[in-house]
Amino acid sequence: MWKRNLINKFQTSFAQQSNFDGLIISDPVNLTMITGIRMMFLQTMKNYCVYVLWSHERKVLICPKSLSSSFSNEGWNDNIIVYESCLDPIQKATDILIEEIRYFFRAGSNLGFEGTYLSQKVFDRLTEALPSVHFSDSVNFITDLRQIKNETELNNLKQAAEIVDHGIAGAIHHIATIQSKTEKFLTEDIRVHSLERGLHISGYNAVSQAISGDKSKKLWANPPKFGIGNETEYREGELLRLEMCGMVNNYWANDARTLLKGKLNNVQDEFFAKIADLRSFACSIIRPGIAANEIYTSILNKANELGLDMIKEFGFGHGIGLEPVESPYISASDPTVLAENMSVVLQLSARYIHGEIITSKDTIFITPEGCEIIGWYENWNAPYTTAYTF
Repeated sequence: MWKRNLINKFQTSFAQQSNFDGLIISDPVNLTMITGIRMMFLQTMKNYCVYVLWSHERKVLICPKSLSSSFSNEGWNDNIIVYESCLDPIQKATDILIEEIRYFFRAGSNLGFEGTYLSQKVFDRLTEALPSVHFSDSVNFITDLRQIKNETELNNLKQAAEIVDHGIAGAIHHIATIQSKTEKFLTEDIRVHSLERGLHISGYNAVSQAISGDKSKKLWANPPKFGIGNETEYREGELLRLEMCGMVNNYWANDARTLLKGKLNNVQDEFFAKIADLRSFACSIIRPGIAANEIYTSILNKANELGLDMIKEFGFGHGIGLEPVESPYISASDPTVLAENMSVVLQLSARYIHGEIITSKDTIFITPEGCEIIGWYENWNAPYTTAYTF
């Protein structure tokens, strides 16, 4: 049902809002948008090349023979052209694409392509072989389509946010002040609790984290252990940064919370009150019609006023949808104007007194009047504090 809704959204927008006679889609995430099928390995395995050539009259998927049954079984019901394994799959798939365009599109047709994904080599090959066809960058059309969500997409995002938040809360309910767990155990506990509540995960993306102390001075510790690979036990009085990323029906949640093993002292209480004030301020200005870089500047000014040492190199948030991090970006360099039914993650990361990075991530929907935080299972204006014992 949700797959058909996603495809129908694309098909309607293509017919009513674009000036293209056809579109060439090869970005793996955009392939998910127009097929409803996620093939995660396409982003890393260059021996696979997949195109969808979409027009008003005909849709054709070009893929290696080894993937054709996967696409068919997952619900692709339109034309499929396969090619055998070869030394240069991109050239082979592009040759087939050229022949399809040559046969089904008239001279002067306007074909859209993904300017940020299609390689210069492939673009040169297309323009050389098809001099009578006009190629136009379709990135703005596709970006707008992905940024503005419909009701089904928002429902998927809401469900994912609720599951992840509940999964984190469910895992930390098992932590007591005098009965500890290791960081490896709690990291896995968060993932398992999220899965038990119906979260979907897949390779290359889904990840959980539960770290404290020196490791929490980095947003993500370096490989191979990624900050989670040992048996460190949490000490009483420590702040733990908890993160979980997963999806429901191809739509993502990207959540971060804080756990305190013990009771809040006055310094901690003051710090988290400032974070809560900053979150409330951010939500008061996020609304349709405001630019992402304007939000960034306002949040930074408010954080300075509160005396918070913010991690600002990556901005204060980003879009979320078919990817856990996508446009728009709440950063100094993104002038994107927010609109109703956009979805963003508000990410507020600040250094605590010893340099530990405390992060809050909230999924936010842009509403007609402003914005709405989605998915809170607990009241996160303060960290979750453990009971003394079970």
